[in-house]
Amino acid sequence: MAPAGRRILIAAPISPGVVGGAERLTEALDQALRRAGHRVERLELPLELRPRRRALEQALWWRLQTPDADFDCVLVTKFPAYALRHPRKVVWLYHQLREIYDLWGTTHSAWSEVPEERVVRAAIQAIDRRALGECARRFAISRTVALRLQRWSGLDAEVLHPPLLLEQDPRCEAYEDFFLLAGRLERAKRIDLALEALARMRHPAPALIAGRGPEAERLQALAAELGLGDRVRFAGFVSETELRELYARCRAVLAVPLQEDFGLVAAEALAARKPVVTCADSGGVLELVEDGVSGLVAAADPGALGAALDRLAGEPELAARLGAAGERRARASTWERVLARLLDPI
Repeated sequence: MAPAGRRILIAAPISPGVVGGAERLTEALDQALRRAGHRVERLELPLELRPRRRALEQALWWRLQTPDADFDCVLVTKFPAYALRHPRKVVWLYHQLREIYDLWGTTHSAWSEVPEERVVRAAIQAIDRRALGECARRFAISRTVALRLQRWSGLDAEVLHPPLLLEQDPRCEAYEDFFLLAGRLERAKRIDLALEALARMRHPAPALIAGRGPEAERLQALAAELGLGDRVRFAGFVSETELRELYARCRAVLAVPLQEDFGLVAAEALAARKPVVTCADSGGVLELVEDGVSGLVAAADPGALGAALDRLAGEPELAARLGAAGERRARASTWERVLARLLDPI
């Protein structure tokens, strides 16, 4: 562990009104540093991506920041905060702007091929190569993020998985008959795929969806269209205490994002001894979930996914066996190890 009492700056963009995995992780990092006896300061700016040129203006704002040279370490996390300059800049990369990288040209990206957006995209990619290339040390929260960085920017990063973020340890009380989906309701999370899979089940089981986001209304309409009725409940935002209770009682957690950066929900589920049902293209989730060992991995197809859910719906003892096997993997990373690597003297 790095000596206590170091002066550390966390530089991170924020999305007003959004509390997702990145926001939770930044707050947990801040608290872990303070518990370890370090002096922490924060530099934040709301992230705005419309109009598209606004992204470049914000990158310039970060570039012009000049944190005190006597900060022992400046920790940056994602675009555009890593454009900031400092001789001891360390990135723990949550993600780049996925919509201009591996999601570009897909229905999961809100960016288009119009000339202005193509120009901005090229400029952001150049900023990423320059700003991330000059870091004193690079870490990524998953192998998925590290591979994306290498593929698109030609840069290597050490994989450093996040620890669990819940303030209280997840626990297991029962394997009730409902499936849990938790997280922000946005396209890349593919809640629509999960709904279609639930509709294909031969042995219908209820599901609870905890979270809010821009896709909420569309997903509720889709659930009605699929005839899911009372089987699916949209709970909206739930507190950490409520989420912990849901983990404790559910049969399994359904997490089917497209190339997820890590999968905090999957880690929390496994720590609660609950299996995770996911897809073969779900990215970072697959660094935690092994098919037939700690969960079930299916093709990103409603029929295949529905069949996996049917297995767990009909076999609570299978859910218990898979859940027990995943707990150790979920708890492998600790804040002590993470801070030791991030703050290793530069």
